[in-house]
Amino acid sequence: LDFTRGMVRPALTVYLCALVTIIYFLARDKVRGEALSAEQALDLLKLIIGTILYVWTTCTLWWFGTRNKKPQN
Repeated sequence: LDFTRGMVRPALTVYLCALVTIIYFLARDKVRGEALSAEQALDLLKLIIGTILYVWTTCTLWWFGTRNKKPQN
């Protein structure tokens, strides 16, 4: 049980990073493969950057925000 509990955060972090990476490559291929207007390509880029920042922020806050505090005497 302790192993499973200890692996939840690292596994979710790796999963979220991999998911964002896959989204990036799929979107990049879509931009290259189709004729998108400059406005559509910029909107897609903003969406990808926003997603990456959201995932990074979520992982970072979860990693450092849930640290166990020392018991107070």
